[in-house]
Amino acid sequence: MKLIKLTALAFFLMSIIACNKDEESTSSDEIVGTWKMTELNYTGTSITTISATGQTATVSFSGIANNFVDAKVIFTNNPNKYASSGSYNVKLTTTSSPNGPVETNQGVQLMETGAWVKNGNKIITTSSQANDVSEAEILTLNSTTMKLRIQKTINQTLAPGVTSTSNTTSFQTLTR
Repeated sequence: MKLIKLTALAFFLMSIIACNKDEESTSSDEIVGTWKMTELNYTGTSITTISATGQTATVSFSGIANNFVDAKVIFTNNPNKYASSGSYNVKLTTTSSPNGPVETNQGVQLMETGAWVKNGNKIITTSSQANDVSEAEILTLNSTTMKLRIQKTINQTLAPGVTSTSNTTSFQTLTR
């Protein structure tokens, strides 16, 4: 469960920046400003493998964010920096065989900073805290709305001989 929560948080932080495929000529200036998070949902799977026994466990998960409390991202230019703040809750549903779905509600605090750069229809971010580079695609970008899609694979070593691979797709809407 902790892995899923960390994965969800990582995807939010990665998803806060992107660029519009339909507006490739969009300047970086259109991204600059304060954006409020109004929607976030994601789905994915996590596969944990124990190398000594060859056993694997697969967990499917989906999250829907709600109860946004001043959840926002501020983009600046010269230099291109971003900072997120606020919080939200996630209704997280996990399913693993042979168990049925389990629903939990988890709070997520936003406290991320880093750098961003526009490259074609993508924005690439580098987190100052996690030293993680992420790429996001803007599905919509206009004066009031930015819709983002992020696909991410995270490989982790949980313990000696225990690895996890999580694949997640998230969608996020920001408004101003």
